Amino acid sequence: MNVAQLGAENAAKYGEYDSLYFQGRVYTNVETDLKSRKLANGIRKLGVKAGDRVGILLTNSPEVLFSYSACFYLGAWAMPIFFSLMPEEIGYILEDSEAEVLITQKLWLSKVLAAVQRRENSSISF
Repeated sequence: MNVAQLGAENAAKYGEYDSLYFQGRVYTNVETDLKSRKLANGIRKLGVKAGDRVGILLTNSPEVLFSYSACFYLGAWAMPIFFSLMPEEIGYILEDSEAEVLITQKLWLSKVLAAVQRRENSSISF
């Protein structure tokens, strides 16, 4: 059993309740679980399976929780990538980790593209 499964079990046992507060918005445990499962299904459709690595490059937000839980549901490894890293460092992490998928925000897309373009002989593709 993992953290995502514990959350689902907790919801079944105690029902719906507020579990996350972010920038004036309240997320319930049920809503958080639903968003995590939807994301898990999305990255599963991209080919992510148990044992795969998923890069997560996000600012502090509820999506971080959803992303980690999605990975846990699939049995994939969640690979945190700090958003303040330089493109060269991001590119190295992505290539060295052999991440199958990167979950990020539009805000960081230009940095990720620069990271990939700067890596010679990169195995990273979009």
